Amino acid sequence: VYRELSSENKRYPVKNYQSKPSIQLPRSFNPGEKNLNLDIDTSSQFGLFHHLKPDSISLNDLSQLLYLANGITLIKEYGSKKISLRAAPSAGACYPIEIYLINEKISEIEKGLYYYHPIEHSLLLLKKDLLKESVWRETYQLDFIKDAPIYLVFSNTFSRNSWKYLVRGL
Repeated sequence: VYRELSSENKRYPVKNYQSKPSIQLPRSFNPGEKNLNLDIDTSSQFGLFHHLKPDSISLNDLSQLLYLANGITLIKEYGSKKISLRAAPSAGACYPIEIYLINEKISEIEKGLYYYHPIEHSLLLLKKDLLKESVWRETYQLDFIKDAPIYLVFSNTFSRNSWKYLVRGL
């Protein structure tokens, strides 16, 4: 069944959290300059589970990590239309994946739950309360998870794919 794609059904490419405090992330890194693997502790008994060493991540490291995970790496221009491409590829450039951060040990920002805004390369503070303990309880109470300096939570906004791919986008 053919149907014309309507841009009025297309979702905005990021979530819109109005009036939330925003923290601009530093862009003082060169994506190819530092290898974040240097800070990875591979001594874990959990095979492929590798984690950052406790207290080893700075705001600049976090900025680079978020940029390389879901940041905008290129803006393509087609006539008057601009398309933002991200580090994580996406079918049809719909970008349904969102990243949330639970911070407890990065001293440059408050403890709490944040949303990573890839277009602005910023963090939006959603909740100041500590959530780390409750998240740890829901993740099988593994010690290496409890000791992590941050948690990154990935979510999917299915409507960003389904407007274009219908049921196949789910």
